[in-house]
Parts: sequence; structure tokens; C-alpha cells
Amino acid sequence: MNIRFVFRGMESSVAIEKYITEKNKKLERILTHEREPLSLEVILESHPVHAQFAVELRLHAGDYHVRAQKDGTDIYGLLDMVFDVLVQEIRKEKEKDITKREDKTKREII
Repeated sequence: MNIRFVFRGMESSVAIEKYITEKNKKLERILTHEREPLSLEVILESHPVHAQFAVELRLHAGDYHVRAQKDGTDIYGLLDMVFDVLVQEIRKEKEKDITKREDKTKREII
């Protein structure tokens, strides 16, 4: 999976990139059978006045184009939450696809 990091209002961090790469392994397991190319865009933004961060993930994987975003003060906690939301959204989309295929199969049999 291609990962693109965007740091806005803050300097890039090897520690954050490594943390995201570790969290991404769960996404890769879920998307093992998806067609290529798989890409993840990670946008990390620091607000200049407040000690606030915004984290946004954009996943493009075959038929799935999912986006998740959170704001808060703890960047690692935000990353955890955003990855969890992304995993839930992907699972929900996969379940919809499975249900559509099952419905189509049932109609063909009848």
C-alpha cells in the first residue's frame, strides 16, 4: 500500500510515520484481496494558536474510497480513533457488497 504523509503547520516526524505504518498493517490485512493500487493519504495538521491537531485519513482501495477525520489534543489518540473509524467504514462497505451479491444470487435462483 502506498502511504502519503502531509504535515501542515508542523514538521514531519519519523516517530509518527512509523506509528502510522504499524497501524496500517490492520488495514492491509482487511484489504488483502482488493485490486491494486491501494493508497492511503494521511493529513496531519497542527493549529497555530491552540494545542489542537486535526488528523484525516483518505483511503483509496479498488472500489472503496473512505475518509475519516478527527480533531483533538492528543495526536496518537486521534490516530487510533481515526484508524478505528476507517476500519469500521471499510467493514461496513464490504458487508454491503456481500449482501448485494447474496441478494443478486437469490434473485437468479428464483
